[in-house]
Amino acid sequence: RIEIRNMRGFWKALSKKKHIYAQAPMHEVTDGSYRYIIAKYGKPHVMFTEFAPVAQLHTDRVKEKYLSRNQIESPLVCQVFGNDPNAFYDAVFQIKDMGFDGIDVNMGCPEKSITKLGFGSSLIEDFEKTQEIIKFIKKADPDFPVSIKTRVGSFNMDELSDWCKCLLETEIDAITFHLRTRRELSKVPAHWNLMETIMDIHHHNESKTLILGNGDINSLTQAKELMNMYGNHGVMIGRALIGTPWFFNDKQFTHTEKFEIINEHASLTHHEGTRNNWFLFQKSMKAYLKGWSNGSHVIRSNIMRCKSYSEAAPFFKELGELAAFIDKQNLKQEEAIVGEQQQK
Repeated sequence: RIEIRNMRGFWKALSKKKHIYAQAPMHEVTDGSYRYIIAKYGKPHVMFTEFAPVAQLHTDRVKEKYLSRNQIESPLVCQVFGNDPNAFYDAVFQIKDMGFDGIDVNMGCPEKSITKLGFGSSLIEDFEKTQEIIKFIKKADPDFPVSIKTRVGSFNMDELSDWCKCLLETEIDAITFHLRTRRELSKVPAHWNLMETIMDIHHHNESKTLILGNGDINSLTQAKELMNMYGNHGVMIGRALIGTPWFFNDKQFTHTEKFEIINEHASLTHHEGTRNNWFLFQKSMKAYLKGWSNGSHVIRSNIMRCKSYSEAAPFFKELGELAAFIDKQNLKQEEAIVGEQQQK
């Protein structure tokens, strides 16, 4: 059995909060520029990098592509994937040296290119290897925050009970359950009813590990309702963050304010290394402009044809003008409604 330790680092501080909010690691979405924007305009309690290969953290290619960081993102956890316990041991020192606040082991990715190598969600079928990985991480530094992101099963949900017990035995700081199986990918609704099973096992084991749920959360209101209903300590938000980096902010942003955020995000892609971050930004454009009208689709199409922020500059100017126009129209509508109410 793995040596039990008390919760350390930022997770210990978060354990005192009623609701914990986390940003999900998403490959080719939550790069450094987008995480910076999320942290600046709607920072959650904890943030995660894109997942990186644990055996290659020392390489310049991986550091530049996946492991940029800004102090504004802290606490920022480095998520890694692999299955070699020795590589995870070495990774703890590398991750600490790079200034990250914790390590998260990906045991949930269902992509065949990952699972065929015994990585990601394939570890759900290997309890011994899973616990050995955590043992080696703790051996490297028993006080360094460690968490896991996984799924409720590999091919069926009957695996959940044994898998949950296996993970809780490791006495790690936090586990995030994506409430679908590996086979289901994201093609079915998340099984939030399974959180009741998870929390029952958690209470039965008198575990101090924090439990976060992930899947199909589209608003803060919904997130709070789910936490209150099932008793999980937190939620991790993924796809709902695409195009809404202000998701965790209660403030209502005007179209002009949203444009300024979009423009800032786009401008950051010009400055971040050699990776094609402009392409990653473009993947968010449709979501950014969801609900916009008055020709926004034409401007978006023009931006999507550009190969850099500088090339797209004229179209961003048009987008800013459109945002101001929409705000002006909305203000007129609000004033008209107020006028009608006063007449009554």
